Amino acid sequence: LGKQAVFLSILDNLMCMEWFSSFGRNDFLVEVMDYLAENFNKPVTSADLARKFNFSADYIARKMKQYSGITPNRRIQQLKIEKAKQLLANTDHTLAFIAQEVGYNDLSVFYKAFRKQTGIAPGKWRQKNRI
Repeated sequence: LGKQAVFLSILDNLMCMEWFSSFGRNDFLVEVMDYLAENFNKPVTSADLARKFNFSADYIARKMKQYSGITPNRRIQQLKIEKAKQLLANTDHTLAFIAQEVGYNDLSVFYKAFRKQTGIAPGKWRQKNRI
């Protein structure tokens, strides 16, 4: 089992070196980040990323974590909350509308995610940050 792990590690490193040397390390990850930014409000799964970029979901998550410090799912959450903040500060849309707009089908899930990331409820955040 130990030899197999070493072999797989070496194989992974060789594949990374070959791929990154031909396309550039940052290009691939920038493409992933751009794709997430363009599609954050749609249901994007790890399997979707794997199909789109022809790598395993685990590989993409691992490389993105190395590059940016966060996983694709965490980046999607950040993008959703960033967009929600913009909408809260600049519009009079309801929380339900904003939740739908940023990709949450359930208002309570949006509320919990917003509060977890910001430490404050969306309505209170709006009151404090209204432009």
